Amino acid sequence: MDSLISPAQHIRVSPASSVEAIDWSAEHGTKFAFQCLLWFGVIVFIAPQAFVPGVSEFGVGKIVVFLALFSYAKFAVSQGRLSSVQGSELKIVAGFLLLGLASVSFSKWPGGSLQFFMDFAWKAGVLFFLVANLMISGERAKQLCWTFVIFATVNSFIGLQNWSAGNLMAGATNRIEGGFAPLASNPNDLGLLLDICIPLIWYAYRTARTAVARYAALVVVVISAVVVVVTFSRGAFLCLLAVAGIFTWERARGKRVQVFLLIAVLLPVIVALLPMGYSDRMLSIFYGDMDETGSREHRIQLMVNGLRSMIEHPLGVGLGMSILASLDYGTGWAEIHNAYLQVGVELGIVGFLLYILLVWKTYQGLTTIEQSPDQDIADLAFAIRLSILAYAVGAFFSPVAYNLYFFYPGGMAVALKGLVKRIPHLV
Repeated sequence: MDSLISPAQHIRVSPASSVEAIDWSAEHGTKFAFQCLLWFGVIVFIAPQAFVPGVSEFGVGKIVVFLALFSYAKFAVSQGRLSSVQGSELKIVAGFLLLGLASVSFSKWPGGSLQFFMDFAWKAGVLFFLVANLMISGERAKQLCWTFVIFATVNSFIGLQNWSAGNLMAGATNRIEGGFAPLASNPNDLGLLLDICIPLIWYAYRTARTAVARYAALVVVVISAVVVVVTFSRGAFLCLLAVAGIFTWERARGKRVQVFLLIAVLLPVIVALLPMGYSDRMLSIFYGDMDETGSREHRIQLMVNGLRSMIEHPLGVGLGMSILASLDYGTGWAEIHNAYLQVGVELGIVGFLLYILLVWKTYQGLTTIEQSPDQDIADLAFAIRLSILAYAVGAFFSPVAYNLYFFYPGGMAVALKGLVKRIPHLV
């Protein structure tokens, strides 16, 4: 059991080959860009600008990401290269963005698709590129993971506060309000965000330099899991179950029987501590008559209509226009709660395949890096893989294809593969 939560025993091949290895020229040249990247995360996942009158109207997130991109571009030009990492993932993202832009020409609402590209799609692609190129050292990986500790801490606190105060969504009996940031304001989004954060927080715990920081991160992991539960989000519950199951299976090698026996013993206690109505809510995943809201059947119909739309419109209906396709099929002004189908409806079969390929390619290769003799690299690969897995599961139940949830761990995966290529004897 100790192997599940005990601090990492750092194994170093040599100072030059450790995850701490730094290209000092790149570290200095991209310092400002990386700082902007960290602040961008604060802006989109916590939204402090919402508390300063008038600031949110200036599009401060766009300004910060532009500064990061400009600063990185300046360094890249001085080095005579566009990207410091190579990989098919960057090409797939570029192709995905170009396809989204091209879809404006055949969109159901060309102006709406172009606006959607400017508001969401390009930021996701640029973020992926920046994370892949700016996480150039183990120290930066740790800093990035600690920002996820902050994101989870703030949003978990807000979630618990809403739960204790009874601040529920309009018309809901057990669905809490989310955080202040748009990417965490919905309980489903809040749950998915925390699921994606948890593996990265675990890495922050494993690599923390002090006992205080280590146990603070561990507490955030526990609180985040609790908030995932009180969101009453079925998709977030399945994500949490997948992450917890794979984490336990992978980290309990040699002790799996004992660990699962312990879980079996504790299960009745866990069930007893669940909020009232939670079991019925989760069972409604399989039994439609237990879903008091009727959302299960509505979402199934939305997905069925999404498949029909892909067949009838193999090129897609235009970026961001899946909601209009739903309207055409009589399911109302509603988004398809499946990111893969969302892309398929909007960008057609090619877009659908590109998106699945992108998620798979970022995931691919991380298990090999987990065999690294450097424990920091192995743990980082494991954390990123679990984070991507959390998104891959959650994407089946949420219309979040162009949101930033995936593009952070996806970019981190590309960055880590690039780091390993620079230090090939680590694996």
